[in-house]
Amino acid sequence: ARIQEAVTAIRDKKYPNVAMACRELGLTKYYHTVNRRVLGKTQPRVKAHMRQQLLNSSQEKVLRNWIKWLGAIG
Repeated sequence: ARIQEAVTAIRDKKYPNVAMACRELGLTKYYHTVNRRVLGKTQPRVKAHMRQQLLNSSQEKVLRNWIKWLGAIG
Protein backbone atom coordinates (compact mmCIF):
# COMPACT_ATOMS: atom_id res chain seq x y z
CA ALA A 1 0.00 0.00 0.00
CA ARG A 2 2.76 2.45 0.89
CA ILE A 3 4.78 1.52 -2.17
CA GLN A 4 1.76 2.13 -4.41
CA GLU A 5 1.18 5.42 -2.59
CA ALA A 6 4.73 6.47 -3.47
CA VAL A 7 4.30 5.46 -7.12
CA THR A 8 1.05 7.40 -7.37
CA ALA A 9 2.59 10.47 -5.71
CA ILE A 10 5.54 10.42 -8.12
CA ARG A 11 3.26 10.07 -11.14
CA ASP A 12 1.09 12.93 -9.82
CA LYS A 13 4.25 15.09 -9.57
CA LYS A 14 3.98 15.49 -5.78
CA TYR A 15 7.66 14.52 -5.60
CA PRO A 16 10.29 15.44 -8.19
CA ASN A 17 11.96 12.03 -8.12
CA VAL A 18 11.85 8.54 -6.63
CA ALA A 19 14.60 9.18 -4.09
CA MET A 20 12.78 12.13 -2.51
CA ALA A 21 9.46 10.28 -2.42
CA CYS A 22 11.09 7.29 -0.72
CA ARG A 23 12.85 9.51 1.81
CA GLU A 24 9.69 11.47 2.67
CA LEU A 25 7.49 8.37 2.93
CA GLY A 26 10.03 6.28 4.86
CA LEU A 27 10.55 3.80 2.03
CA THR A 28 14.30 4.11 1.50
CA LYS A 29 14.64 0.33 1.85
CA TYR A 30 12.23 -0.07 -1.09
CA TYR A 31 13.81 2.49 -3.44
CA HIS A 32 14.49 -0.05 -6.21
CA THR A 33 10.98 -1.51 -5.98
CA VAL A 34 9.39 1.93 -6.24
CA ASN A 35 11.69 2.91 -9.08
CA ARG A 36 10.92 -0.24 -11.10
CA ARG A 37 7.18 0.25 -10.61
CA VAL A 38 7.38 3.90 -11.69
CA LEU A 39 9.26 2.81 -14.81
CA GLY A 40 6.64 0.13 -15.48
CA LYS A 41 9.11 -2.76 -15.27
CA THR A 42 7.32 -4.60 -12.46
CA GLN A 43 3.84 -4.89 -10.96
CA PRO A 44 2.57 -5.60 -7.47
CA ARG A 45 2.76 -9.33 -6.63
CA VAL A 46 -1.02 -9.82 -6.67
CA LYS A 47 -1.33 -8.22 -10.09
CA ALA A 48 1.68 -10.03 -11.53
CA HIS A 49 0.31 -13.45 -10.55
CA MET A 50 -3.32 -12.79 -11.49
CA ARG A 51 -3.29 -15.48 -14.22
CA GLN A 52 -2.24 -18.11 -11.67
CA GLN A 53 -5.27 -17.45 -9.48
CA LEU A 54 -8.11 -19.96 -9.52
CA LEU A 55 -10.66 -17.19 -8.95
CA ASN A 56 -10.66 -13.66 -10.32
CA SER A 57 -11.19 -10.71 -7.99
CA SER A 58 -14.96 -10.47 -8.54
CA GLN A 59 -15.37 -14.20 -7.89
CA GLU A 60 -13.32 -13.85 -4.70
CA LYS A 61 -15.58 -11.01 -3.58
CA VAL A 62 -18.73 -13.07 -4.18
CA LEU A 63 -17.23 -16.04 -2.31
CA ARG A 64 -16.11 -13.81 0.58
CA ASN A 65 -19.61 -12.29 0.89
CA TRP A 66 -21.22 -15.74 0.76
CA ILE A 67 -18.92 -17.01 3.53
CA LYS A 68 -19.75 -13.96 5.66
CA TRP A 69 -23.47 -14.54 5.06
CA LEU A 70 -23.17 -18.21 6.04
CA GLY A 71 -21.29 -17.18 9.19
CA ALA A 72 -24.00 -14.65 10.06
CA ILE A 73 -26.87 -17.13 9.79
CA GLY A 74 -25.07 -19.78 11.77
